[in-house]
Amino acid sequence: MDGDGRQIVGFKNSQGQEQRFAVEDFGSYAVIVEYLSHEVINVEIPAEINGKPVAEIGEECFFENFWSENDGERHIETVRFPDTLRVIGPSAFVFCKELREVIIPEGVTEIGRCAFQECRSLRRVVIPGTVKAILEGTFAYCHLGRIEEFTIGEGVQVIEATAFTEGGSYDLVLPASATLIPGDGGVDWGAPNLMPSLAEGHALHQMWPHGAPVKERKTGRTGRISSHLFGGDGCEVYELELGGETRLVFLPCDFLDKEVEFVEPYDICRLNWKCEKLSWEEKRNAYAYRRAWEKLFL
Repeated sequence: MDGDGRQIVGFKNSQGQEQRFAVEDFGSYAVIVEYLSHEVINVEIPAEINGKPVAEIGEECFFENFWSENDGERHIETVRFPDTLRVIGPSAFVFCKELREVIIPEGVTEIGRCAFQECRSLRRVVIPGTVKAILEGTFAYCHLGRIEEFTIGEGVQVIEATAFTEGGSYDLVLPASATLIPGDGGVDWGAPNLMPSLAEGHALHQMWPHGAPVKERKTGRTGRISSHLFGGDGCEVYELELGGETRLVFLPCDFLDKEVEFVEPYDICRLNWKCEKLSWEEKRNAYAYRRAWEKLFL
């Protein structure tokens, strides 16, 4: 036992390296509350401890791997989860900047808030349908520019606001089972593009239409909204990929642009509380602002 009354246990991984964990006994199952072997960067979490299934990884369990960098130690690169796992606690792997993949086994039902925040080296992520919600901050600030696979299984029911804030620019395929809680949207600033595109009335139809299909009225060229840049008072500036080109457009509530329209039109005002408060005169002024912004900055 350590000074906090936690049991310290050791297990060897498949490479023969000793791994030490601080563990708490919850009667019918065990919880790993802290990882102590920072020098071992390929982690294999045991399925049982003292004959009891390891069902939970505790809050901030691997967080110290960030702070150990100042002592010349390395970040963990891989972690293998046991099939007995049911819960990954809040901020469990926050700042594990060298973690390469997160393959969560079937049976896990809960991933805590900010569990993988700032994990910037991820190449592969698989979330099974047994996980019912992806909560705020779960993959925030990961900046995944080279992600190879990000799979969200059918059965995930909720994607919470800010779950992917500054998560990176890539296409994120959503299961039909998912819905979005009220708020600024499950994909926020710098977040991935939702795929497939979302028609009006879809459960994940959001305030900021990342990935929404658009077309140019004159030429019929098609594209999509690829990024949100900035905005205010319901009037947003977006980056648009259209016919292999990138351009900026302004979105003042009831239309996208005089030259560009949504393939499946919808009223943004129904989704943006700020926008609902704009008068028609304010909307016209918003469009004039967009033209002035183009002349000054493009």
